[in-house]
Amino acid sequence: MNREFNVQVWNGERELTFVPPHFVRCYTTITDESLFWVISSLTGRYTTQTHSDFTSFNLDINTFIYFEDPSEAMLYELRWSGSK
Repeated sequence: MNREFNVQVWNGERELTFVPPHFVRCYTTITDESLFWVISSLTGRYTTQTHSDFTSFNLDINTFIYFEDPSEAMLYELRWSGSK
């Protein structure tokens, strides 16, 4: 019997609590739907981070996702950048 398993899933958590310097930021903000897509469709490590921007009289708060694998960042952008 040949058993295959994903080493990344077996060895640890995919979602990190900090942003390592080599992770790639996606500029399309994350939603509940897109986060579910990341969890169920991709395999690499990722993290999210909330940014606050003060502009004129507004406070913009957005949450962005970062990926370790640049190809997964590209897949995310291609899938979710036009869905606003």
